Amino acid sequence: MLLLMRWLHLSGAIAAVGGLLFLVAALLPALRQADPEQAFLLMRDLLRRVRTLVWASLGVLLLSGVYAAGADRPPAGPAYAVAFGVKTILSVLFVIVAAVGVLPPARPEGLRRRADWLWLGLLLGTAVVFLSAYLRQLRLAA
Repeated sequence: MLLLMRWLHLSGAIAAVGGLLFLVAALLPALRQADPEQAFLLMRDLLRRVRTLVWASLGVLLLSGVYAAGADRPPAGPAYAVAFGVKTILSVLFVIVAAVGVLPPARPEGLRRRADWLWLGLLLGTAVVFLSAYLRQLRLAA
């Protein structure tokens, strides 16, 4: 069961962070070249479609993360405890920011604020992935 939960957790992370990476690195720069009204309409419609995928990914991340945290026996030590605590806090922030970031803007002027939320979500998600790799390294070294 733990293997399945790890796979679900990684799949959720890939979908959520990868989706944000696409939006920030590919779509937003392309939209800056478009007519503002057209960019708004495209982003609004796209975020309506992406929202379900991102929210489902976040739900999978939360459920599988809680399961894995309870099923694994972490190595003792302050480095692991601190890194896990920081990862947990950043994960909660990531879920909030990503969930809000994929809400479609109501007006064209909201598009810029939405881009800021998406960037913040990508940065938080990337930090969480890095901390996950660090925790895995600590676990293997123990």
